[in-house]
Amino acid sequence: MSGFKAREATLQNLFDSGDYDQFVIPHYQRSYVWGQDELENFWNDFIERKEVGQLYLLGSIIVSRTKQKRSFGVVDGQQRLITSSVFITALKDVWSEKFGRDEEYFSLERFIKKRVLGSNSAIFKIDVAGSLKQCYIDMIISGSTKKEYKNEDQKNLHRAYNYFKDKLRDSYDANQANDNQRKKLLLQKLENLLDTNLVLVILDDEDDAYEVFEGFNARGVDLSISDLFKNLFLQKIKGTEEEKTRALEEWDNIIQIVTELRIPKFTINTFIRYYWIRNHSFIGERQLYKKIKKETKNYRELLSDMHQIAEALRVLFNGSPYEIRDFLGHPEAKAEYAKSISDSLRALRVMNTQSYMVWLMSIAAKRNKEFISLKMFARSLGQIERFSFRYFVVSKLPANRVEKMYAKFSNELFKLSDIRDKQRIATLLDKGILDRIEQDKLLPPREQFIADFGLLCLKPNNNKNLVRYILTQIENQLSSGEKGVTQEVVTIEHIMPQRLNKGWNISQTDHKNCVNMLGNLTILKGASNSSASNKAINEKIRHFKDSDLKMNGDLVDLINKKSDWGKDEIIERQNAFAEASDGIWSVDKR
Repeated sequence: MSGFKAREATLQNLFDSGDYDQFVIPHYQRSYVWGQDELENFWNDFIERKEVGQLYLLGSIIVSRTKQKRSFGVVDGQQRLITSSVFITALKDVWSEKFGRDEEYFSLERFIKKRVLGSNSAIFKIDVAGSLKQCYIDMIISGSTKKEYKNEDQKNLHRAYNYFKDKLRDSYDANQANDNQRKKLLLQKLENLLDTNLVLVILDDEDDAYEVFEGFNARGVDLSISDLFKNLFLQKIKGTEEEKTRALEEWDNIIQIVTELRIPKFTINTFIRYYWIRNHSFIGERQLYKKIKKETKNYRELLSDMHQIAEALRVLFNGSPYEIRDFLGHPEAKAEYAKSISDSLRALRVMNTQSYMVWLMSIAAKRNKEFISLKMFARSLGQIERFSFRYFVVSKLPANRVEKMYAKFSNELFKLSDIRDKQRIATLLDKGILDRIEQDKLLPPREQFIADFGLLCLKPNNNKNLVRYILTQIENQLSSGEKGVTQEVVTIEHIMPQRLNKGWNISQTDHKNCVNMLGNLTILKGASNSSASNKAINEKIRHFKDSDLKMNGDLVDLINKKSDWGKDEIIERQNAFAEASDGIWSVDKR
């Protein structure tokens, strides 16, 4: 590494000094991520300053020289610098709101134009990159918060702006003095921030910035694998600034796609790891960055491949059956297979599991119709849906062993890349998952599954879509699929209500233990009948009699047979569901 210089300064020195025309937030930096906790600490430590006489230190701001004179790339400190600009802008706008555009307001505006915007309105003192740029410009120039921004960093920026406006308004309202005293209060808060001490570290070589950024991870600074990977590919992809900008836009698009998939616990970090282990050795997230850095030769190609797989996932999860069919290269295939794929993926999404994504990403990479038929894909995905239900939802077993199983499958699939391997791929998809489940002894025995199902308790408020999925599957099995019911047209109903009234003869303990058991839940077509929800069972039974669902016909028969509805009846019904469910979610079912 080349040399560096360090000097003590204040935030005002950074804004005022002619030595620093601009601080540029480079592409490799993470987005604006500060939330409520960080903003509160910033307010208390640097603006409110409740401890008189204490030295307030903003920490170190590390920058690197760039090819432009008096322009510096920010290596560490971007969150603090952006937040400072946000606060100053919020103060100006609150001033206008409370005092109008008086002489002091225009002084503040001139201050912002000179020290936040920079020497002219075309050059921002703090220049942000990527998707945050236009949002930042809108806020600094006009205080605009009316636009609907999709990206989380943009939302965070507006939350910060509104947070400071609310805090400043509260300070104004709490001060019962005259306007002059209130103005002094607001100006004191600005002075507090600008007088905050910091250490400015200037690296002589721009290339050292990547190394220093990476070094933060070794010192325990909270950098995720996605932060480090972004830094790495921007360092390794050689080319013009325009080419790096295109690479960054591709990366931002990957993040947006992964976020919009809405798969529980499937983050961008999980995406990177699963992408890697599908055709490399199985490793945890801690070892991932070193492996990628050591084994990757072409980062442009790696990023492009990641983007293609992300796009494939977007279509598979969010596309219609016809879009799925066309995307997979089978426009002539039966739409029922594409619908089966869509239904299985929707089911897996509500199961709160993501291990299968290793498998799915490997299939997405092999989506050429010459290798995988739509029917083959749908059948294999159905096996995974049913296995995941037994393993995760009912028996609640750990994910690590399943991740390893999917990674082994994906590694084997990756090696089959020639058209002559088509039959081997077909065999692997047809029996590969089942064989590995059996070899690794992952499937809980039938007796354990039925016992675990008998104890299954799901609060509909927290698991609404999962409960709908289970009960519609059971209903369609009980009715032999004659009428068929879909999740979209049903509502969940508690048989014994969530809140007991005098018409129910059951202990508080039994009520607590049984109220959210599946045996106490049913589905009804159309809107929920809230007027009947807390009625006694002899009144509620009328609503179940009106239902054409087989599940509710059986429920009415059970209530009439027992002349009651309590703990024993709920357990009996749930055990009947368990017996039926063993067939519904049979993994090797065709």
